[in-house]
Amino acid sequence: MANMNMPDSWQNEDSLVDHLAAQLVAGRLGLFLGAGVSKFFDLPDWKTLVERMSIAAGEGMPPDGFNPIAKAEALRVKHYKTDPAFNAAVKKALYDGVTLDFAMISENRLLAAIGSLVMASRRGSAAKVITLNFDDLLEIYLEFYGFTTAIIREGRHWAQNEDVIIYHPHGFLPLDHAQESKKIVLGTTSFHDVMTSELWRPILEAALRQHTFLYIGLSGEDMHLHSHWTKLKGSHAIVNDRICYHGVRFITGSGDDDTTVMTEQWGIHTHKLASHEDLSGFLFKICQEARRKRISVA
Repeated sequence: MANMNMPDSWQNEDSLVDHLAAQLVAGRLGLFLGAGVSKFFDLPDWKTLVERMSIAAGEGMPPDGFNPIAKAEALRVKHYKTDPAFNAAVKKALYDGVTLDFAMISENRLLAAIGSLVMASRRGSAAKVITLNFDDLLEIYLEFYGFTTAIIREGRHWAQNEDVIIYHPHGFLPLDHAQESKKIVLGTTSFHDVMTSELWRPILEAALRQHTFLYIGLSGEDMHLHSHWTKLKGSHAIVNDRICYHGVRFITGSGDDDTTVMTEQWGIHTHKLASHEDLSGFLFKICQEARRKRISVA
């Protein structure tokens, strides 16, 4: 078992896989998903989504360097008088030109690796899944394999007894599922509401304090996440074990990541991989190592 009290252990891939596999076996691993998970299916990131909405509203392409959250708020106030009207505009922009079927979804190795982590197994499974995405890609994938999913789209909800529970704190606008969120988080007002919510905030804080989360497809710039991370390092369960970090954020490709220093100050280790293919392989390694650990104690 790797000693994760030293930062150098987190830089070593074998040690990191070993630690995360142990967390998976213990039921302490969680997944936090962002727009990068969905981009392979031509679903837009937040900036592109708001650009599409601006063009559809007749305002044309926003200027370079615009703030997507502030622009979304301006579009909402100016063009949409009700939540259903705004949701419909977001959904149209989200799925514009997109066709989702299982044949396409099943070919994506990253989604397969995420699915492997959350599928029920004696090896352990990711205990919590939180996504900031509106789409239902993961739900479609899991349900094809016969797993039941509980989709938590509102902060006020009953406890669920399904194979996988997926929290959508920013809302849920599925392509195929019948029921969607009444309100979604897109715009300055809604961001403030969810960050201070008496319903969502304690749900997310409890999950984040008690699990090692893998942050996948996230830029590290989301203000909602920042509002949790700033207080999390001192209150997380890792304090009892003097573990260095309470989560791992994955970034892929070349170039520098400006948020790495900031996130590591908040207790998030940034693990850089060359490509999404390497990320998929890393996640599968966690599953495989967890299996070995489970067999060794059987």
